[in-house]
Amino acid sequence: MYRKGMAIESDISKALEWYKLAAECGDSYSMQQLGLIYRDAIGVDKDVSQAIYWLKRQSKQAMLGAEVAFGDIIKQGYSDDNQKKCLYWYEDAASKGNLNGMVAIGTAYRDGGIAVADSVKAAEWYAKGVELRSGVASFELAMLYLKGNGVQRDTKKAFELMKAAADLGNGNAMLQLAIMYRDGEIVQRNIQESRRLLNILGELGNVNARAMLATLPD
Repeated sequence: MYRKGMAIESDISKALEWYKLAAECGDSYSMQQLGLIYRDAIGVDKDVSQAIYWLKRQSKQAMLGAEVAFGDIIKQGYSDDNQKKCLYWYEDAASKGNLNGMVAIGTAYRDGGIAVADSVKAAEWYAKGVELRSGVASFELAMLYLKGNGVQRDTKKAFELMKAAADLGNGNAMLQLAIMYRDGEIVQRNIQESRRLLNILGELGNVNARAMLATLPD
């Protein structure tokens, strides 16, 4: 309540005081909030060591958000741990059903770096996220089908996944879907639907959507 300003005036120092008190008593949620506050410098100076300390404590209690957040810290180079170790935290969270963990692993295998690039594994992890109705996972898997990376190229499947992601509110998917409807190569051309999607994105401040609207044929 103090952190988000719900019902009472926002007071980050008071929020920290209560989170620390609860965390020291073993409250996992408070541990996670402390980790995120210090990681993201929310009303305090950035303190990576404190972020790592609290997120590690929470991850030991099997709270899924902490594992992904701690993996992100390692990936961004804020921890002395080997960057490849962040894959362990992502996988640990994903194995417990955490969507962000699944997407993070898929992206790790897609891009390489913290894992050996493997588009097949990337597709497998994104597919797990799709099963749990993740808009991000649906979009990423759609792109793999569109390009034929890790899966056999299937534009029909790409369209279905892209539409599912757009229906879940994924902005990237909405933009790609608008392009598909505009060009009429993968799906039947539908300028009206393309314009509808671009208008939604444009109202949300998407400059690419606004530029496309300006050149959309009648």
